[in-house]
Formats: sequence, C-alpha cells, structure tokens
Amino acid sequence: MDNGPDNRHINKPRDWAAILILLALPFIAYFPITTGNATFAGYDHTGINQPLKLVAFESLRLGNLPLWESRLDRGLPLFAEGEAGIFYPLNLLYLIPGDFLTIYNIVLLLLISASGLLFYWWVRKLGAGVTASLAGGLAHQWGATVNFNKANMNIMEGYILAPLLMLLLEPSGDKTDKPLLRAAGIGLVFASMLFAGQAQYVAYTGLFALVYILLRTLFESKEKRSGIFKLMIPPFIIGVILGLGLAAVQLLPTFELIPLSERGKDSLDPVFATHGLWLNPSRLFATFIFPAYHYSLNHFLPYLSTTCYVGPVAIILAGYAVRMRKKLNEPVVLSLLVAGLIFLWLGMGANAPFAGYITSWGPLGQFRGHGRFSGYFALSILALMSLGLDVFLRSKHPSRTQWIRSAKTLPLFSIEIVLMALLTIPFIFQRSDYLETRFSLGLMLAFIAVFLIGNFIGYLFKSRIPAVISVF
Repeated sequence: MDNGPDNRHINKPRDWAAILILLALPFIAYFPITTGNATFAGYDHTGINQPLKLVAFESLRLGNLPLWESRLDRGLPLFAEGEAGIFYPLNLLYLIPGDFLTIYNIVLLLLISASGLLFYWWVRKLGAGVTASLAGGLAHQWGATVNFNKANMNIMEGYILAPLLMLLLEPSGDKTDKPLLRAAGIGLVFASMLFAGQAQYVAYTGLFALVYILLRTLFESKEKRSGIFKLMIPPFIIGVILGLGLAAVQLLPTFELIPLSERGKDSLDPVFATHGLWLNPSRLFATFIFPAYHYSLNHFLPYLSTTCYVGPVAIILAGYAVRMRKKLNEPVVLSLLVAGLIFLWLGMGANAPFAGYITSWGPLGQFRGHGRFSGYFALSILALMSLGLDVFLRSKHPSRTQWIRSAKTLPLFSIEIVLMALLTIPFIFQRSDYLETRFSLGLMLAFIAVFLIGNFIGYLFKSRIPAVISVF
C-alpha cells in the first residue's frame, strides 16, 4: 500500500489562514446575499431552482416523501429537479424554520466554500505548499465549473464530490490513516452520484478519478498500483449496490413508459417525441436518464472541451507531479506539467473572450463558451504554475540549490512573464458585468504580482528559498 506523501512540513497557522480565506471568500464576495439583502439573480435561480426546492421541502415538511409520489409534478424532468438530492446532508438546513430564500442562499454559499476547501485539502495532502494549494483551491472555487453551475443546486451538491473523492483516494501516509473509513467514504460518494443522478457531475467526478488512476497505473510500482485498486474496487461495488438500491426504493415504483400516441405528440418536448414514448411520472427517468441523454447531446461534448472538464484535468496533472516529485526525474515531471498546459490550451480555444487571440489556436475552438469561463482559465494556469514551481523549489533533490542559483532560473522567470502577459492582455479589453469574472481577474492579477515579484527577488538574491514560497 502506498504510504502517501511526506506531510511533515504542514504549517498549521498558515493552513488555518488559507482555510479561513477559502471559507469566508464567497460570503465576502457576495456580501449583500450573505446579509439577506439580495439573492442570486438569473432565470435558473428565480424561475427554476428556488421555487422547485421550496415546493419539494414544503412537501417534506408536511410529511410527504416527494420521490415516492407517483403523480407528483406530472413526471416532468424540470419539476423533478427540485426533488433530486433532497436527502443530501446540507439540505437538512432547509428544514430549519425561517425564510427559505435566505437558507437557500446560505447553503449555496457553503457549497462554494466547500468546493475550494476540499480541493485545497486534497492538494495539500499531495504534499504541495500552502501557496500552491491555495491557488488550486481558488481555481476550483472561483472557476467556471462552480460559478457557471451555481444556479443549479443539485449540480453544486455534486461538484464537491470530485475533490472529496480525490481526498479519500489519497492515503495520509501516517498512523492516522483509516483505510476502512476512506473506503466507506468512497462508497458513499459513488452512491450519492448514482442516487442524485446529474450526468454533468457524474462525468466531472469520474474524470478526476480516471486521470488519477491512469497516472498511478503509468508511474507507480506494481505493488502500489494494486493498493489503489484494492482500495477502490470494494467500495465501488458497494456504492453501486447502495446507489441502485436507493434508486429502486425511491424511484422504480413510479417507473412507467407507454407508447406515445400521435394525438399527444405535438404537446411534448421534441426530445421525448423523437423517442416515440410518453413518460408517465417516472422519477428514475426524470432525475437521471433524461438529464444523461439531454446533456450528452446538447452540453456534454462541448463542455468536455471547456473549463468544466479541461481545467480540472490540468490541475490534477500538476498535482500528481507534486506528489511524485521525489520519485520521478525532471523530464517526466515537466512532461506532466506540459500535458496540463496542453489540456488548458485545448479548452481555452472554446472560450469567446480569447477568440482571435492566442487561445483561438485551440483545435476545439469551434465551441464557444461564456465570458465567465475566462477567469477560470487564468486561475487554472496560475494554479498549474504554482504547483509546477512547487515541484522544483520544494524538491529535496541534491541539485535543487544549484538549479535555483543557476541560469535556469532566468528562463523560468521569463516564461512566467510571457505567460502571465498573454493571460492579462485579453482581460484588459474585456468588459463583463459578471461578478465572477471581475473577482477572478482581481485574484489573477494578485497572483501574477506574487509570482513575478517573488521569483524576481529570489533570482536577484540567489535565495535558497525564493520569496514566492514564503509570500503566504
């Protein structure tokens, strides 16, 4: 079994400061919402998620189990959105007496905080420094993956499962590690994904696990590879059984498909009509099969090329390079980092703010995303650069000091300046009213200053520990 990375360098005061930042940042950034003077705007919030969640939990308060009502909500997938994930732990807050809208917003802000905290905890567990881990946590917390989908509470509940799964897969490397407890947690993650049934985060979380397992298969020894599979296979089987069991109890009693008559064909959504079937209040179809089919055609393939899926792959590649810094030589580590940059380049071609610029060279540039995605790319690359620097600057390799003092530092510094300039220029000409984009831009510029100034000071004074490592 893999003993995991060396965590002896954990700095508790700085770790607690980073955790506080990730926890408080969403509540500060959305301060009017935190104080109850505003709410998240937009059609998905005001027209779908908030009212449907309200109806579902009012039904629960009255003693009804919404998913057991075969005729409730007329079987429409849109209405079933309010019922999906109704038994997730944070959703218990909805049962607290008080203003439902305020509680809804607080739960959403807590989910945004959790997405950053869990990602930070995972990268820190890999052995990265506080600065690098904070950059990764911010990249996940303020990226398009979270911010574009925060209008859908069910998707937000699922996205935090991805870093949670990665955290559970990674051993602690000391006597405090509890393999059985981690295995049980992995099983619950799998079961949660199957039960709630949002195709987007099933693919998102699955991609995290797939890249991680692939990397371990390629670079780990046979004994350590067997360790990861022994850890995953039993909880995966248990999770599938548990998830299908929950689905059967909650959903299958309402499952009913009858042939679609020509008379009712015109009144249905085209997606249903093309199948020649009429869905008669099926929770199984409404909460899983329909979203999986719909998103696979209309959203999943384009999103696969955008930040929702490409950014996390790049970060996990860099995170794995950090984890293996004592075991892999420099060319292999650099190859992982370059692979991460290629993933980011492919995805950045999909985003309108960069069209006609550097990232329009991306071969997947025919898919156009929202302006909000651009902030995520900036932070993803910053997280990647931070983790990449961590590989070299925190390495215990004997040549580390020589490398820092040698002329190799200047090319690295120059490359950073060029990359950060390429990221910054598009933002200068971009106008956006989205808070996420403006906030991401501010964070990006702050990290640019940290890295450039820190590396420059480290290069000038030939410091063994460049300023970039001790900034935070």
